[in-house]
Amino acid sequence: MPRYFFHYRDTNDQLVEDRLGSLHKNLEAAEREAQLVAEEILTEEFTQATPIFAPRCLEIEDEAGRVVLYLPFWASIAAPPNAASDQGFALN
Repeated sequence: MPRYFFHYRDTNDQLVEDRLGSLHKNLEAAEREAQLVAEEILTEEFTQATPIFAPRCLEIEDEAGRVVLYLPFWASIAAPPNAASDQGFALN
């Protein structure tokens, strides 16, 4: 299984790198995981009164070091987890 890295770009445009990554069947499975991670972060930040629509995203990188998907957090608000493939932006 390929390894994907989920880097978090916060509201100050700071990149928090995922150095371990995780194994996923394919990019679609990694995208579903990114959707869930984004929802968890939004839920935590909501309790801290962080504006929901503040700019932030997850950048999914493959094992070769290429960013293959960019998931803005507003997409996590707009769609349920099983609709992630309609909201993420694949980068080829």
